[in-house]
Amino acid sequence: MTGAGGESPREPLIDRQLELDLLRQHIARVIESGNGHAVLILGESGVGKSRLAVEAAAEARKRGMAVISVRCLGRGAEPLLPLKEALAAYLGRTPDQIRRTLARAAPALLDAVPFIGAFLASIGEKLAEGSFSLRGVYEELSRILIKATSGNAGLFLLVDDLHAADPDTLYFLNYLFRKLRQVPVLVAATIQEEQLSDYPELADLMAEWSATGHVTLTVVPLERAHVGEYVRMMSAAGELADESIVDRLFRLTGGNPFFLRKAVGLITGSLGSPLAGDVVLPRADAILRRRLARADEMTRHFLRAASVVLDTSDDLAAITYVMEGDTKDAIAALNKACEIRLMREGPHGEVSFVHALMQHEVYAEMGANQRRYLHARAGEWSGRTGAMASAAFHFEQAGQIDQMVQAGYQAASQAERAGMYHTALMLYQKLRPHVSIDELGPRLAGVLIVLGDWGEAEKLTGLLPLEDSSVRLLRSELAFVRGDFDGALAEAEMALIGSSAERVHVLIRLADIALYLGDFSEAQRYGRSALDLASTSDASLRARCYGIVAATEYFGGDIQAAETRFGAALELLEGLPEADRDRVIHSTILANLGTVAETRQEWAAAGHHHRETLRLRREVADARGVLQSLHALGRARLGAGDRDDAERYFAEAGQLAESLGETLERAKFWHTRAELLLRDGYASRARELATSALGTFTLSRTQYDITHARVTLSRAALASRHERLAVQQGALARSAVQVMGYGLLCVLYPEDVFDLAGRIDGALTAYACGDALGVPWENAPMGATPSQIEQLPAREGWPHGTTSDDTALTLLVAHHLADRDGDSDPAAFLADLAEQEAATRGLGPTTTAAIERFRRGEAADSPGRATNGAAMRALPIGWVLPHDQAERRRQVTVTMSRATHADPPRWLRRA
Repeated sequence: MTGAGGESPREPLIDRQLELDLLRQHIARVIESGNGHAVLILGESGVGKSRLAVEAAAEARKRGMAVISVRCLGRGAEPLLPLKEALAAYLGRTPDQIRRTLARAAPALLDAVPFIGAFLASIGEKLAEGSFSLRGVYEELSRILIKATSGNAGLFLLVDDLHAADPDTLYFLNYLFRKLRQVPVLVAATIQEEQLSDYPELADLMAEWSATGHVTLTVVPLERAHVGEYVRMMSAAGELADESIVDRLFRLTGGNPFFLRKAVGLITGSLGSPLAGDVVLPRADAILRRRLARADEMTRHFLRAASVVLDTSDDLAAITYVMEGDTKDAIAALNKACEIRLMREGPHGEVSFVHALMQHEVYAEMGANQRRYLHARAGEWSGRTGAMASAAFHFEQAGQIDQMVQAGYQAASQAERAGMYHTALMLYQKLRPHVSIDELGPRLAGVLIVLGDWGEAEKLTGLLPLEDSSVRLLRSELAFVRGDFDGALAEAEMALIGSSAERVHVLIRLADIALYLGDFSEAQRYGRSALDLASTSDASLRARCYGIVAATEYFGGDIQAAETRFGAALELLEGLPEADRDRVIHSTILANLGTVAETRQEWAAAGHHHRETLRLRREVADARGVLQSLHALGRARLGAGDRDDAERYFAEAGQLAESLGETLERAKFWHTRAELLLRDGYASRARELATSALGTFTLSRTQYDITHARVTLSRAALASRHERLAVQQGALARSAVQVMGYGLLCVLYPEDVFDLAGRIDGALTAYACGDALGVPWENAPMGATPSQIEQLPAREGWPHGTTSDDTALTLLVAHHLADRDGDSDPAAFLADLAEQEAATRGLGPTTTAAIERFRRGEAADSPGRATNGAAMRALPIGWVLPHDQAERRRQVTVTMSRATHADPPRWLRRA
């Protein structure tokens, strides 16, 4: 395992019992409670922070915890390089060892994350193509670390020199700290206090960590009495030191253990020798110079190269290249430097100075020109090995701005593709003074949007030319993440103006917005337009367009067409070599095929597709996609009858949704839970969860989700005897299905979501049949038996099976309202009624009298008798007017009734 910094554990640990006891208590608390936290060990350089952390790690190991040590190299190092080194040491260096360990925890990192790829020598620094999410990469890394708790009492994660962390290592730890409360992980991080002023991001995070309950343990220098104890323990004879020596050592070192050790070693010639009282003690900086003076010229040359390289790499080959030597000379120089205790070599060949102060002293003694020359060499090496972030750092230190810009762009692109957006941001900001805002702005704004710094992204896009379609596309994305869907749509539509290479991507963006909002007809239109523009040679892009169109067919209820088109998209992708296949699009198509199988209740096929999708999404570290796949697998296992397995997937999905802060996905999970509760007979609880999901969907304006939740809420309300709520939500859902074309819901819930026109047609047919069945028995003196009714005899003077005025007038009202979009015109209705009077059998006296008054030109609403003629034809009013227009429906009912049955006011008030 990669050791932490600090001196050898053989050095005495003086006056640190209290701090060590506190760390033991934290270890015990984590083991016993299963809840983790972080301890930030803060103090000046050389005070013994690392030494204390190493002792605590040994205690944790004795208590059965796994121990992983991370040593931060420098802020300019490759993104997450310290994690690579730590995992290399913990998992073992061979590819097989790593693959076995990572396969279950986070397969994404085997091929997708660059440091693991380089380490396995499988893809080197090449990053996998595809869309990575910042949270996805961090989530997968945290999964690996948390997996280390399996079979152990917990995990002790030692992070040495956190002040030297690259941005993504720092922000990954911040992400990990948020998850510690649920897992038995204790993080002990050492931080040099004097470095905080130069690293405001770390200072801000420390304040945040303290506010959320993580602990800061400050380590102070030794008191004078403890300096005497230190000197006695370091003395070969173990005798008390001369008090004058102790005084001078204390004044010289301030009780700093690192300087104490160096001073004692220098004045005695070797550790463990007796101390003389007449020695002359050097100043602290002189201690370092005297140690360096013992190095020969070749060793000093090696040290100078190392002082430059070790800010970004601990690889001996890099140092060898920078010093322009051969490997044999470099190894000889390293051995000499280790012999005189200037450097150390780790068990796997990693190289470091014994202390950061020694590295700084070596670096400081060089002239400016020599530093620039060595940094230029280090930049060349980093560029050749694909470590572009390190190359950019070294070229900047060398003053070679053109090379720095070129390397910086490559490094930032690598970081973006790998989801390491903090590193990308740092690199783009480093480039900003040296390139035009028009060139850099779109890239920088895109990173700011991903990181959630929308205010800065907005300021930046305001400086960019609007005639650039890529800028419009950025503004669309910014509006979309802020929930301004109208703005997102407007900006994307503006990007379509004119001819542009971005046009196909703009169309896809418009289709995505429409899909998100549930406007499937628009999504299909944009998807088909994008498909027409997509190059026939770009199989991935065409597959994505196929997927968009297929999704609209699926949600529209044409399951067979959707399945065929999804299959065509999959065939396109699988016709590509695996290395060229876009895994994000591939996983999306497979997920959709799994959902189609769910709809058909083909649970084995659904489970197969969703498992493969989960594997792919973990490979690209797509945390949100992983969440969706876990949810889908839970549904598939539930359909297959494996309730326990389903609950396991649901529990993992719920945890991940909470961790990611995904409110929309969490609401979809609530919706699934509501359906499950309803199936199990817990209607009231199902109603509550469906209501919560509906609230979130409404805020998100995702219309399909809103409609689906209304269906579930209607069913749950009916089962829990909230009939009015059931009718209201069911009517609203059916109306949306009719208007928006959500035919899938008709397939899924045929008893609850039906085609309104078909239902009205069925109702009118049933109404007419009932009318015809009753006509022979109207005004009959005695009731009829069932067998007599079934014979359907003819009424005297009427054709066999004829309907009455009730059916005729109901149809007349339906046509009247449909022709006027629900509005009523009593005069026009009476004109139509008068025209059809002769052909209408069975008109009652009240209706006939109203027709006669109309023909004489008298008022249409003259009072009549309180009969049921108007009520018998009122049904179409409820069919034509939406459920949420109750007052309008009442007014139309009154108006249409008064045309023939204008009852006195007392009857109307009673109604």
